[in-house]
Amino acid sequence: MDSSFLERMNTLLANGEVPGLFEGDEYSALLTLCKEGAQRQGLMLDSNDELYKWFTIQVCSCFFLC
Repeated sequence: MDSSFLERMNTLLANGEVPGLFEGDEYSALLTLCKEGAQRQGLMLDSNDELYKWFTIQVCSCFFLC
């Protein structure tokens, strides 16, 4: 198995994100979707940092580790 893959999986499991996965237009689109999702939950998140943190929390909540 490639060591870079293992490093990415470790980062994903530890932090809920893979650095550099979303960039440019994809990052902007992700933040737009995050803002909509957060608003549906009654949250008013304004900054990009807050929105991305909300996203990583959502990702981590989907992990089921035995």
